[in-house]
Amino acid sequence: MLAAFAGIGLSMNGCGTSNAGIPVVLRVAKTVGIEEIVNAEDYEELQSKIQSVIREFRDYDSSIRIKLALYDNENFVNQISNQTWAGFGPDIIITDSNTTHALHEKGLIDTVELTTPQREGTPDHLFQLVTNRQGKLLGRPVAQYIQVACYNKEKITNPPKTKQEFGNDIHKETTFGMSLNLKDIFWTTELYGAEQPMASAMRGTAPDAQSKKKITDWLHWLEHMSYQQNVRFMNSQQSLRSSFLEGNLDWITCWSSSLPELRRKLKDKLGVSPLPKNINKDKFQSITKLQVWSLGLNSSKAQREKALGLMDFITKPWAQKTYVLENRNSFPVNKNAAKIVASKIVGGEQALAQFELRGGSDELRRSFTNSVVFRDPARYKVITTALQRTIYDIKTPKETTDLIIETMMEEKS
Repeated sequence: MLAAFAGIGLSMNGCGTSNAGIPVVLRVAKTVGIEEIVNAEDYEELQSKIQSVIREFRDYDSSIRIKLALYDNENFVNQISNQTWAGFGPDIIITDSNTTHALHEKGLIDTVELTTPQREGTPDHLFQLVTNRQGKLLGRPVAQYIQVACYNKEKITNPPKTKQEFGNDIHKETTFGMSLNLKDIFWTTELYGAEQPMASAMRGTAPDAQSKKKITDWLHWLEHMSYQQNVRFMNSQQSLRSSFLEGNLDWITCWSSSLPELRRKLKDKLGVSPLPKNINKDKFQSITKLQVWSLGLNSSKAQREKALGLMDFITKPWAQKTYVLENRNSFPVNKNAAKIVASKIVGGEQALAQFELRGGSDELRRSFTNSVVFRDPARYKVITTALQRTIYDIKTPKETTDLIIETMMEEKS
């Protein structure tokens, strides 16, 4: 994804409001994925977009001055900690939902209170992903990264649409790649309904034998896939992308934030499609990661007021629509904007279907599963390691099932 501010600049064209007074400087810290800045040219392009956006900010509110700092994810929490306790931490932090939870665990961000009108338009299940154990909102969802399949169109004409198609003769010469990180492979739980007993376990209810079997069946499938000559599991999404770009893989799972890099490198050879689903389950739920804006601790009253105003602005439907249509690698969190752009974004129609669920109980349950697993680094590491040991034949699927359930039932209220 392009830097968040590139989208804001586009959104604010023609806003035309002006607030006279003493300039207010907002310190903004944004994590930048390795796929966003690959070389010096990428960095210069990103800097140019940011400078353009800063100029647009002043059309929106002439009293705002932005001081932006970009960081990679490594050691980001420690860097913010050092700045905050020294008294010059950021006013706004833009990062993913997992990192937002990590910042909260270290006491580095304030919680956010939203009115009912401010919540309107954003589905509750997205707020769930940035809500802590006490029910406090840690930040404001601004954009979604959708998980999709990326493939080489010179090697694949019709990408697999179901898990069964992985084994079809038509794909026996195709090399598939998947990451073993839990957040990257979690989509496969839905192929067997394994996410449901996980959610039950985290609510303190031990799954019955039939539900446990769903997890075991899922793990058996992953184990079976690892035995295939044309399927490779790698330890990171970065390794997948590198191998894909080098021509060693024909199909990989990827996040929409990676699309700019892949488009630059592969050009017309890049194909993008929704992830495969279970042939017997038509309503596959698209998997998303959130971009979240949260509040730092060192703001003055004036800085906090301006920060909240900007956070409210960027979630408006027209701002969201413009942002997404320009960049084409994220999906809105606003339902009204989502309806407009769904057909333009790969995976967008699946994401829109989630927005329109009546009642939303299944989606809320699923988001509870994601939020609890991904906000707890210790639990996340245990489950990811267990998955790796299953793939590497160190543990059996049944042993891993028991370990996953035991780990998930450790959630404390």
